[in-house]
Amino acid sequence: MDWKVLNIEPTTDKKIIRQAYAREVKHCHPEEHPQEFRRLQQAYREALRYADCNEEKEKPIILGEESQDSVLETRTERFEEVLQPDSEKQKAVTQTEAKPEKVKKKLEIPIQPNWEVAGETTTLLEKRRRLKELSEDFIGQCSGLMENGLCSGELGSWVYLVEMEKYQPLYEQPRFWFELARYIYGNEMELGGSIRWYLWLKVTEHLSSGELFEFVREVLQPGENEHLLYDTENQDADRKNTFYGLMKNAEKEKLEAVKAQEQLVARKEKQKEKQQFQRRIWFFFVIIFFFTAVAVRVYAARERDRQMEETLQNWENYHIDPEDMQDVLDAMDSANQAFYEAQTEAEALVESMQE
Repeated sequence: MDWKVLNIEPTTDKKIIRQAYAREVKHCHPEEHPQEFRRLQQAYREALRYADCNEEKEKPIILGEESQDSVLETRTERFEEVLQPDSEKQKAVTQTEAKPEKVKKKLEIPIQPNWEVAGETTTLLEKRRRLKELSEDFIGQCSGLMENGLCSGELGSWVYLVEMEKYQPLYEQPRFWFELARYIYGNEMELGGSIRWYLWLKVTEHLSSGELFEFVREVLQPGENEHLLYDTENQDADRKNTFYGLMKNAEKEKLEAVKAQEQLVARKEKQKEKQQFQRRIWFFFVIIFFFTAVAVRVYAARERDRQMEETLQNWENYHIDPEDMQDVLDAMDSANQAFYEAQTEAEALVESMQE
């Protein structure tokens, strides 16, 4: 335990410890000096634990006849303890170390209330589902805040979370306070005293006496110490507003990141739709080209058949005998052969005359 961080001597007076913490925290801004701020928080918690453990030991002793006898008995017991064998000492130390430091108090969890909604039957399920999703989201935010070492113990961070507009419909629901208290109790969340008192103030605004009310009280354990700590931190408006602003900026950045992600997804979906449209256009053109090619081939085949039919029809009109036609073709071949031979002889004659 480093008392120099708080700039006070070791003491069990919690009032002095809180005053020292309130004084030093003004010179230790969490954004400018995060490490010093964490050391101050750690020293403050250890000082409170030290005060709780040593409060009974520092009570003044009035030495009357009976008290003097008790002091003598205590000294006798210590003398006997010094004289006992080492094995028994080790056994006693082992038994002491085996004892748990803190035993969790087992609470009786009340009957789970229902979500209280009104309206038409068709919308009741949707309203209950919406409240359930909001409750789960709030508890998830609490879990994330507890994992944030910088903001988890700061009142301003929790004030921002509780005052978020989207969570306001939850606070009228006993079921929400049941879920929150059961989560804190089941996960053994170590909330700061000022935070527990702040949550307790919210509970008293929306819940009255009853089994659930007492269960939440046992979980939050609001007391005078928590009340004083809440007043001290609540009066430090600059610090409270600083962490309020940190949470607000973090939420704003989160919303911007979600919005950017949604825009990216929308852009990808739009690009995907564009690609699908292009594929449909190409497919349409391929189909048109295929049917056009088939139609052209069919037309060409029909045109060829038509021309052959016209040729046959002409032959029949002119009464040409196929045998006579063959004789004509043979005569034409013979004439072509004679012309070729005559041309060859003429070329040979011209060459000889040139020599």
